[in-house]
Amino acid sequence: MTFEKGGGYWKNQSYWYVCYRDESVCYILFNANGDEKKFYPFTVWSDDSSSAWYSRVIMDAQDIAVKHIDFCENCGACKGGTEKTIFHKKYNNVCKTTFRFIAPSEEETNCIKHLILLRKADIERQYASK
Repeated sequence: MTFEKGGGYWKNQSYWYVCYRDESVCYILFNANGDEKKFYPFTVWSDDSSSAWYSRVIMDAQDIAVKHIDFCENCGACKGGTEKTIFHKKYNNVCKTTFRFIAPSEEETNCIKHLILLRKADIERQYASK
């Protein structure tokens, strides 16, 4: 996977795009400050969910993941939340980034790792079908 420093709005933050095969896997922000201080000391967001890889999967830690669904807070990054199916259940007003973990515990970090592996497998499936 590759890490690319965020630019634009994020250029003055330690914000990173994590990609695999040029596809978004997740976003990480370290030591947030200013308007983003609520995300201190670090936050991980899932990919921008251009695919619905999370809609049909089942995972051991899905109860943890569901607690971290990123409901829209009208930050301006998109046009507002949408309806998404997550682990076979519909949710309303979900952000473009489906999951958000602020200062994750060890258990939550393990959940993030599992979500990353699921996203990576989804990207592999996309490439295999081309």
